[in-house]
Amino acid sequence: MDEITLFLSIVIAGFSFLLALVSFIAYYRLHAMKLLLVGMAFLGFVAKGVMIAFGVFDQGLIGLVIDFVIIVFLYFAAIKK
Repeated sequence: MDEITLFLSIVIAGFSFLLALVSFIAYYRLHAMKLLLVGMAFLGFVAKGVMIAFGVFDQGLIGLVIDFVIIVFLYFAAIKK
């Protein structure tokens, strides 16, 4: 893995962690299920970024499965009333 991929994986994981934290705090205050789903989606990005940074996998089939799960969480958050 080159340095740019490693750097971007760490940056994306860090920003995703901050966004997940904000989403969970907002969920705690408002108890809106949308915020919980959005927070879980961002945790998916955190997990993916950490796994790529530590070399657990490359952006292959496992990465696509994680992306699919993240998209499903975001979809349900968008359609939740």
